[in-house]
Amino acid sequence: MGYKCIYVKLSSKPISKKINPMGVLHPLVIHFPIALLLLAFFLEVYGLSATGKKYKAAIPLITFLGGIGAVFSALSGYFLMNQGDYEVSSVELHRNWGIGLAIGSALLIGLYRFPPKIPHIHLLGQGALSILVLVTGHLGGNLTHGEDFLSLDKPKKESKQIAFNQNALVYADIIAPIFEEKCVACHGKTKQKGKLKLDQIENVLKGGKNGFYHGIEEGKMALMSHRMRLPLSDKQHMPPKGKTQLTEKEIVIIEKWLSLGASPKLLLKDLQLTEEVVSSSMEETNMAKTADWPSVPDLAAVSETMLTPLRDRGMVVLPLASGHPLLQINCQSLSDFSDKDGELFKGLEKNIASIRLSGTRISDKSLKWISGLPNLSKLYLDNTLITDEGIALLKNTTELRYLNLVGTSITEKGLRALSSLPLLKSVYLYQSEVKIEDMAEIQQRMPKVYFDLGGYKIDTLTMEVRTEEK
Repeated sequence: MGYKCIYVKLSSKPISKKINPMGVLHPLVIHFPIALLLLAFFLEVYGLSATGKKYKAAIPLITFLGGIGAVFSALSGYFLMNQGDYEVSSVELHRNWGIGLAIGSALLIGLYRFPPKIPHIHLLGQGALSILVLVTGHLGGNLTHGEDFLSLDKPKKESKQIAFNQNALVYADIIAPIFEEKCVACHGKTKQKGKLKLDQIENVLKGGKNGFYHGIEEGKMALMSHRMRLPLSDKQHMPPKGKTQLTEKEIVIIEKWLSLGASPKLLLKDLQLTEEVVSSSMEETNMAKTADWPSVPDLAAVSETMLTPLRDRGMVVLPLASGHPLLQINCQSLSDFSDKDGELFKGLEKNIASIRLSGTRISDKSLKWISGLPNLSKLYLDNTLITDEGIALLKNTTELRYLNLVGTSITEKGLRALSSLPLLKSVYLYQSEVKIEDMAEIQQRMPKVYFDLGGYKIDTLTMEVRTEEK
């Protein structure tokens, strides 16, 4: 039987971070002084020849522009350092050399404005400035890409195959090497995106800027798992697009380790994961992408005439795909939609796969006819008048995969009634009456379900469209 990890997000506010625009510009502006100041040095050397003397007049202007770039680079680097993504002690040397480069550029500009009678003083000045450029750039490259970035003999990193030795320490033998290979470049000793460090177990247990909180259930650790599962195109996906990605097998093991408390003493046998179980979980995860809707090969499509009353009432009615018999129905904009409108769906019961009743005036009475929809996969009941008594009627909706109960009076009692649903995967409970302290027991009853109490991200129209819950 495959394993699927579950997480409960406890914070009611999405995690955000103030970004200083000046700091963001640092990786862009640093290239200007590097290019211009090295060009000025090249022209000074070239100017020693007869053919190169005609270019000497341009050197002061190039040096001036490079110096301005160096000053802006130093300022933007200062703001970037203060955003907290880097260890101050590690970035100090780069910062000091950068300040030196800015000061040196200003002094050299002064030498061109008021040239002393010293032979080749400008050439010597440009040579010294070029050394500053190269050292500063090297230190910056080490901060961003690692200290062995420019090393010619650095060992080639190869992905290690996970050996399913049941007596292996999960963190030391499996997860630490994964973090080292794919995570510490952005979450290590010198650089800590989101103030999260993954280089040592004690840093992992601290979590990021919001701490570790209650085990793995809140804050950065739960967010880590969430971001590993985001689409690659999402800007919050971890690791970022373009970096070496975690394999599905690695994600499954990390998720299970987090779910058991992320203890460094856990053995692989404590996770109850064998290679067969992990492979089964991977297959289950991949299948979920194509199994969000029931298979209905013999179901006939609905005629447009049957849909006219729904559209006249103001509902948005769309097929899952062109010519597909299953329908998505959206009643969200109808603030006067109530229990009596259930009559409009007679004859369409088998064709309804998704129905959005968000913010309408329906009550438990509507759940009587909703429970009779045999192919219902997604149900949006957020901000309605439903109660635990009504939710219990959904225990026979065996195709239900997604359930939105945000802003309702549903409690843990209502959730228990859903434990028999075989395909249920996601339940959103932000601002409901479900108590956090009761979730451990609910999770045991429903081990394959993802519960979200925090409102971080919630589906809005279809599985492809997502917005952030405010």
